Amino acid sequence: MLRARPELRIQLAIHRYQTEKLSLAKAASLAGVSWAQMKDMLLERGVQPRLGPETLEEAEQEAQSLRNYFQTQP
Repeated sequence: MLRARPELRIQLAIHRYQTEKLSLAKAASLAGVSWAQMKDMLLERGVQPRLGPETLEEAEQEAQSLRNYFQTQP
C-alpha cells in the first residue's frame, strides 16, 4: 500500500521523525527520498530538522567520545 502511495510514505516518515526521534537518514529511507530531499520536505512543512547536538552538554559529550575513540586508535 505504501509503495503505491508515495505521499503517504512521506507523511508517515515525517510523523515518525517528529514522534519517535527517527533520524533524518532513516526518515528519508522510509519516505523513499534522499537525505537532502527529506530535509527540504521537513522545512516545507515547518518542521525544523534536528542536525547535530541540541545542547552544549551533548556537543561536549560527542567531542569527548571522539577524543576517546581517536586516542585508542593505532
